[in-house]
Amino acid sequence: MKRGSNAVLSLLFVAIYLLLGLFLVMNPEPSVKIICGMIGGILGVLGVARIINYFKLDRYEAMLRKELANGMFFLLIAFYVIMKASTVVGIIPIFLGILLVYEGMSLLQHTLDLVRAHIKQWVVNLVAGVITLALGVVSLFDPFKTGVALMRFIGIAYIVAAVAVVVSMVLMRIFKKEYEKSKQEIVPAEEKK
Repeated sequence: MKRGSNAVLSLLFVAIYLLLGLFLVMNPEPSVKIICGMIGGILGVLGVARIINYFKLDRYEAMLRKELANGMFFLLIAFYVIMKASTVVGIIPIFLGILLVYEGMSLLQHTLDLVRAHIKQWVVNLVAGVITLALGVVSLFDPFKTGVALMRFIGIAYIVAAVAVVVSMVLMRIFKKEYEKSKQEIVPAEEKK
C-alpha cells in the first residue's frame, strides 16, 4: 500500500477508535445490533483495504503477503458479525480486547522501529504502546462486576488507543523525514566517488 493510503487508513482507524470509545463511554449498554454493526464496519473497512492493497502490490509481494485472502476473510467475518448479532454479542468484549492488544503490540513494534532509527522520542511511543496493551489485557480478563463497567472501560481504552495511534503516526512521520534526509545525504557522497 502506498504511504498516502496508509496514512488515510490509519486516520480512519483513529476516527473509528475514537467514535467507538466515545459511544461506549456515553452509552455502555448499547443495542447489540449497533455494536455488531460498528465491529462489522471496522472489519469490513479492513477487508476492503486489504483487497485494494493486493491489487496495488507487485506480483511477488502480493504473493507473499496474502492480502486478497486476508481481505476476503475479514469481509466474511464482518458479514457474519452483522448478520448474526445475537450469536456474537457474548464475545464482543473479548474481540474488542484482542483488538486493543493487537494495537498495543503494533505500537510496540513502532517503538522498536523508532529505536533502530535513533528517533529520541521513542519513549513516548513505548508508553503509548504499553498503556494500550495493558488496557487490552485488562479488558480481556474482565475484572469488573458488571457488563456496563466493562463496556465503559473498553470505551475509555479505545479513546486512549486513538490518542496513542496519533502519537505513533507523528513519531513515524518524524522517522520518515529523518530517513529521507539520510538517503539524500548518502546519494551525493556516492556520486562524488
